[in-house]
Amino acid sequence: MPDPSDDVGLRKYRAEQARLIVTGLRTLATRSEGPRTPTPEKAAAEAWPYVEGWMSAVQTVAPEVLEDVGNAIESSLCDPATKPTQQMLLVRMGEHDPLFVSQRGLTCTIARYTQGAEPDHVLWTALDAWDAADLPVTPELEQLASLKGDERTQSNVARIRGELNEPTPEPMSPEEEARLEALMPPPQEAAPSAQGPAPHPLNPLPGSAVPTEQL
Repeated sequence: MPDPSDDVGLRKYRAEQARLIVTGLRTLATRSEGPRTPTPEKAAAEAWPYVEGWMSAVQTVAPEVLEDVGNAIESSLCDPATKPTQQMLLVRMGEHDPLFVSQRGLTCTIARYTQGAEPDHVLWTALDAWDAADLPVTPELEQLASLKGDERTQSNVARIRGELNEPTPEPMSPEEEARLEALMPPPQEAAPSAQGPAPHPLNPLPGSAVPTEQL
């Protein structure tokens, strides 16, 4: 590790460490592929508990490397050699915490879908990460919104645009209100105590003697 006073050497060291970390994450994603995990989303889900634990540890112990890890993830997402399973794991990290993704990295991820690739969970997770990072609408997103027959992608882009709002509930009709009121149990009245209130030691019941030691 370089001298802490050597800013240039320290930045290079952190960048190299981040690159090695992301290379390890990509390897983990690839090794999670198998007969039980035949799709990118299933392979990423298999590796996710380990990645989630690592993310929590880094954020607690070495938060100074988060920016470098984000830069390394961006480079990997823009690397043509990155496999869909690796993309899936990396964009899921961004969905979990926007610190791990950038607009450029996510734009690289969705690029192949704007060029005709079939929409899948990699794209939808990338859009979820885009929304979580509160990134702006870009021409690439507008191009995705024009894809016909892909309602999930169109819905994700509409959410990023801010076009999806919570529906306002319809007001109940008088008949519905009456039916709801009929289903409500009647209010319960508090039952009076059978014995009445307990006498105060200095204010006994009528006819009882006051102990002389209390007078």
